Amino acid sequence: AVHELTEVAQKFGLSCHDFVGMKFNSIIMSEEDAEAGQVYVNYVRQLKQQYPNMTFYIEEKVCMSSISNELWGTSDLIGVDETLGLLIILDYKNGWGLVEINGTQVITGYGQLVGNAQLVGYALAAMDSLQLWGKINRVITGIVQPNVEHIDGVIRQKEFNIECIKQWHHAYYVSHGRTDIVAGKWCTHCKAAGTCSARIQRTLGMTFFNESISTL
Repeated sequence: AVHELTEVAQKFGLSCHDFVGMKFNSIIMSEEDAEAGQVYVNYVRQLKQQYPNMTFYIEEKVCMSSISNELWGTSDLIGVDETLGLLIILDYKNGWGLVEINGTQVITGYGQLVGNAQLVGYALAAMDSLQLWGKINRVITGIVQPNVEHIDGVIRQKEFNIECIKQWHHAYYVSHGRTDIVAGKWCTHCKAAGTCSARIQRTLGMTFFNESISTL
């Protein structure tokens, strides 16, 4: 709901507070919702002033087509300045579960990389969808999470050079192409369980079995 609120505020050049009491995604916006959303909107407007020649895409659907048409998502904000060779990927997190921008990610079948796999995934998908390979040499990923305190602040960034982005692309390719992964009860102790497609597919499949609630 707050994502929809910030999108409308940006597109109409208004404040999130102008929409308090209105419904977005069937939820009535409160002052707290508007306050959190405005942190994100203000930062986007700051970026637009900082990069006047940058093209911005709001809630843009992108696909990592160089690997698979299954790898797609909707990025909150994409900024592209080919003159600077710069791509910005921004993600708004309204929840209270802390999301790190600079954590160690376990990529199934590949190993470990530092960053945020979701945001780098959006960056790779944007590179494919907007045909940016060969035009971009820097990628800045950013998280805006106003409802959670963090030592680095509510707005956190991590920058990658193009070689790091290519490394992430290879990791996605290796992970998506694996066919030897078998999910089972042993997944409980696997560090890649949260992002493993085999485990997720097994879990979804189990929900359609005639099993008891305790088993599910």
